[in-house]
Amino acid sequence: DKLDTASLNKYLKDLMPGLTAKVFRTYNASYTLDQELHKLDDHPLQKEFLRTETTQLKFYNDANYQVAILCNHSRAVSKTFDAQMEKMDEKKKEIEKELKELKKEKKSKDGSSKDAVKKKITTLEQRLHNHETQKQIKQKLAGVALSTSKVNYLDPRITVSWCKKWNNFPLSKVFNKSLITKFKWAIDEVDEDWRF
Repeated sequence: DKLDTASLNKYLKDLMPGLTAKVFRTYNASYTLDQELHKLDDHPLQKEFLRTETTQLKFYNDANYQVAILCNHSRAVSKTFDAQMEKMDEKKKEIEKELKELKKEKKSKDGSSKDAVKKKITTLEQRLHNHETQKQIKQKLAGVALSTSKVNYLDPRITVSWCKKWNNFPLSKVFNKSLITKFKWAIDEVDEDWRF
């Protein structure tokens, strides 16, 4: 006998009224996201992940990535992916060149003008770090459909609670406007201590 969705759902409903393969899958996906996100609580690199919104988004996406892999949410890699990577590499080279020039310029400065150059260097180093993190995210997620799990399989309260807990991370970084509207109930319902 072959197992199909109808026979599986009948079996699951016999175990518990209302239980279906989708309900089970949704529970499993939500549980996994909750576990993955709460690894940040005592993660040895917590400060690094919380350093910027970009690194925090990377942590969230890595957790959601685990769910997408679990649920087999894949998509075709964009035809323009290689060109996008090349463009990102070019941008990185531009930032590195500008950084090298500023460091050279700093040696010939003194007083307040040297401080101004140091500030520019710090800003540029942060931009470079953010750029590299964004590239890592893009590479890792090339063939994975994160939005499928986010929209259809995850309890939004997990994400909302996590965002509230960690520096009030902007929900708009993980949910678009229509999802924020759709999940307003979750935003209103949970605080930073809520767990799935």
